[in-house]
Amino acid sequence: MRKSKELRKNQTLELWRLFCASRTHQQVFAWDFRFISDMARKLGAGRKISAKQRNILDEKIALGLPELPSTNEAGQKLSAALQIIERLDQFTWEHRVGSELLVKYQRGWNLSEKQQNLVDSIIEKANNWNSMEAPSEELQTRVALVKQLAKCYADSYWYSHTKAASYVRIIEGDKYSEKDVENSEYAVRGEIKKWNRVLEKFAPGAYCKVPCRSVDLAEAAGVKQWEKAVAIVVSEPRVERGGIMLDVLIAGQVIAFYSRNVTMR
Repeated sequence: MRKSKELRKNQTLELWRLFCASRTHQQVFAWDFRFISDMARKLGAGRKISAKQRNILDEKIALGLPELPSTNEAGQKLSAALQIIERLDQFTWEHRVGSELLVKYQRGWNLSEKQQNLVDSIIEKANNWNSMEAPSEELQTRVALVKQLAKCYADSYWYSHTKAASYVRIIEGDKYSEKDVENSEYAVRGEIKKWNRVLEKFAPGAYCKVPCRSVDLAEAAGVKQWEKAVAIVVSEPRVERGGIMLDVLIAGQVIAFYSRNVTMR
């Protein structure tokens, strides 16, 4: 029985939606997905397809969404690991790369030693995260500080320091280990030194000196513009506008300064 154009179009779109819902099917059956996507685009636009294309398409529609080939034990372990980290933002890279390697298993391809080591690493990270207990309040406090200080670095810094970026990314989730926190602190160690220095020297109530950047402030403080005047720290340090900042009281005004501009003399 000859199939109508409308029925073929609807069946093609339905099969295309099934493929779109499964990233793994798109990778394992890449040619089929490209072909069905092309046919869906042509039929949706009302364009004609050849008799050969119709025959192939009808075969694909009759088969429906194909079953994924069975994988070996290593592939099954990787698949289970990917399910654990699928919705964890800190493992976005591992999930993307692991999915590509899983396709190689499903196609029956051999992995290189480097690729196999990567698979083992992804499985280990996923299983460690799955069995990890919720972090203590002390770890949560340290992580909160790291997340704030990470904002002091430009995006370009993290692009060029991928290892450090991975250390910070790993603490974005709800669970992380003591080692994860130590690594993230190492990634922002420069800003942690600055933060501790500010805490040590400029607690609220401490006297300091700051530059009078405006004419009005300089006149109110009794100094020349850009000269330093005595002030009093009136806040705890905070991260804002890409740096560590303090509020100081100077000439009757409370003004925010970057900590690098707050000095003892």
